[in-house]
Amino acid sequence: MIQKEWDMQSLSNALLQSVRRYGIKEVSMGQYEAVCKKIVHFSSEQGFSTYYPELKTDYDAFIDAKINDSGMSRLEILEKSGGIHKNGVLKAI
Repeated sequence: MIQKEWDMQSLSNALLQSVRRYGIKEVSMGQYEAVCKKIVHFSSEQGFSTYYPELKTDYDAFIDAKINDSGMSRLEILEKSGGIHKNGVLKAI
């Protein structure tokens, strides 16, 4: 079986286009864009420009390490990193 490689930025753009087609409000689109940007940035920091199957596992381990190092909760880490507003709205992963 041939495995297609997905460029992270192209994959992010395709996801955002799909979400827009569903009629998501522009205010919410900013949140989706922030999430995609964080994911693309994290992947790049790991040395990957294309999607790789372990991305979620690696990102979860990254957040868990931050939790262990800081003693903060996952929610506090996301709030501090700009990933989530205090009112609970997801801003970025």
